[in-house]
Amino acid sequence: MEQHLDKLILKSIRAGYVASDDIDDLCSLSGFSRAQVYDLVATYIASGFASGGLSYEDADAVANFLWAESSFELSGFAKDVFLAFDDGEYVAASDPPDTDPVAKYTRPQIADLLARRPQI
Repeated sequence: MEQHLDKLILKSIRAGYVASDDIDDLCSLSGFSRAQVYDLVATYIASGFASGGLSYEDADAVANFLWAESSFELSGFAKDVFLAFDDGEYVAASDPPDTDPVAKYTRPQIADLLARRPQI
């Protein structure tokens, strides 16, 4: 399964999208529902980011593509991962301008999410 997830991540980075067919293929290969596949991909990108294997930019792009592919209806763990990466996209108005939003918001949220991620 890891090989298929790597292909999906690479495609989304190179081609700039995750297609519905890509998710369908993962569903067929894994026997999981779409929601479970979204969680699987979210876990994979969160783990890759936390370990340094994926840059913030690449992990954020995949999270954004998942959000769009799901018709903006991610839920549960996958939505929480999307929101954690989303929080790294901008400096909050209440933060000093030199704040690193990835360090302040995304990294701690991802660490917390991975510590309590669902087992699928």
